[in-house]
Amino acid sequence: MESFFVAGIRAGAFLAYIILSNHQLVKVIPNLAAELNKYGINDYSKLAPADIFNWPAMFTRRDFS
Repeated sequence: MESFFVAGIRAGAFLAYIILSNHQLVKVIPNLAAELNKYGINDYSKLAPADIFNWPAMFTRRDFS
């Protein structure tokens, strides 16, 4: 019985990933891109910019301000 429960969780997670994920590129308007460039954010390939959300940048002063 527990194996069906675990299998259902895995199947649901897989279906949610397939159905709910957006595989289109992030579109950034030029004004916003220029503003973000001032802060050193240049990578728009994902929804959360890698220039902000990564382990080396986690403890920089920029993240605490």
